[in-house]
Amino acid sequence: MPPPMSDPSPSPVLRRQPWAALILLAVLGATWGGILGGGFRFDDYPNLVYDPATSSSAAFLDRLAWGLRPLLRASYFADHALWGLRPGGFLLTNLALHAAVALEVLALARRRLGEGPGSLLAALIFALQPAHAEAVAYLSGRSILLSSALLLGALLGHERAREGGARQGSWRLASLLAFVLAVFARETALVFPLLLLAWEATREAPGGSLRAAFRPTLPYVFLAGLLGALLLNLPRYRELSAYALDLRGPLASLALNLVALPESLSLWVRPWALSLVHSAPELTWLRVALGLGLALLLAGLVVRGRRSTPLVALAAAWVLLALLPTHSVLSRRDLITERHLYLAWVGPSLLLGGLWPRLHGVSVPRRLVAFSTTVLVLAAGWCSARRVDLWCDEVALWTDTVRKAPQSALAWNNLGAARKDVGDVPGAATAFRRALTLNPSDRTARFNLLALEMLSFRALDSGTPP
Repeated sequence: MPPPMSDPSPSPVLRRQPWAALILLAVLGATWGGILGGGFRFDDYPNLVYDPATSSSAAFLDRLAWGLRPLLRASYFADHALWGLRPGGFLLTNLALHAAVALEVLALARRRLGEGPGSLLAALIFALQPAHAEAVAYLSGRSILLSSALLLGALLGHERAREGGARQGSWRLASLLAFVLAVFARETALVFPLLLLAWEATREAPGGSLRAAFRPTLPYVFLAGLLGALLLNLPRYRELSAYALDLRGPLASLALNLVALPESLSLWVRPWALSLVHSAPELTWLRVALGLGLALLLAGLVVRGRRSTPLVALAAAWVLLALLPTHSVLSRRDLITERHLYLAWVGPSLLLGGLWPRLHGVSVPRRLVAFSTTVLVLAAGWCSARRVDLWCDEVALWTDTVRKAPQSALAWNNLGAARKDVGDVPGAATAFRRALTLNPSDRTARFNLLALEMLSFRALDSGTPP
């Protein structure tokens, strides 16, 4: 018989079997440790390298008063204080955050699945997801890592407070504080009360009602309202809201996000399709219907499975709610973005980990289960390591991107810049011209091509190779 999926005993989650945490960290380090050899990429230059708030105390303090995501900005400032502008130091922080999230997934899995190997498998499945590369290896994607670590920390704090005891109040306060900090790292963390509701509503407690599940979320709902009002009163957030509404109306945004939903979720099982830039899917009624059908299917799994298959219901609800801020009525420049899938993968990871012990209750040989699990983990680790290799080589990264999104002028322009940096002037010129062919009004590509031609002319005039 498989172990029960109700809440295990309230013992500390990482004390009873430290070997699981050590295995998880070792596998994660072997897979993702290569990112330390990477560098600044794409938006990292305006967001970090050229932003005075990264290095100047005065600019940093001024930014805290009116800028976006103050905790994220504080993490960049702290990295610069420790490492200067060496990208390896910044990437070490990213790696540490990913490791923290994986350990939190392990802790949550132990509370839902018990202390067996299914909990470790759930954490490994989360940690080795190849689609995480954009969040882990991309410094401009750190807000996802930071907010996810804090949100899962808030959920674990809620669990410890739920156990009662002398430190119940301290754990509750810590949970609320972690939620506040998560919002200051990334505003989409305001969805946490809904994630907590899904967690509570899918407990295997007999006779549990939605009203009883909603009661523990009330302090977080109240706090989310205050934080949301605060953010909307900040000028920078109002500017972004106005820009989003001008870019596309709510209904049009919803239709496009529904179109993108199936392809976005499929990236979890299509590592060969992962790319820094994805071509925008075509807006057709058939695609909208397909995306709406998928969303309704997930919602149906939540409603029908809450009592009979609570882990399935939790996974479906977690995916829907984690993607709600970015895949609903708000317009986005990039419809398919892999880093937005990071937090959403927690629910499916718990479900997949929970299936492992249940396979022992059916006619499946134990050795076959162990072999299949090992193959799954090795394949996921290999695919993630391949993505790390790409992120560590800017030319290879953008070459891979233009192969998968050949109609992206942005990708071709960045490939040209990468080739220029390694001295491949003919290749850079070809890439810049391709970008201008795709988008004749692309002033960045035009400027880059003119600058490259002037550099080549000066080099030839001086008698030195360009």
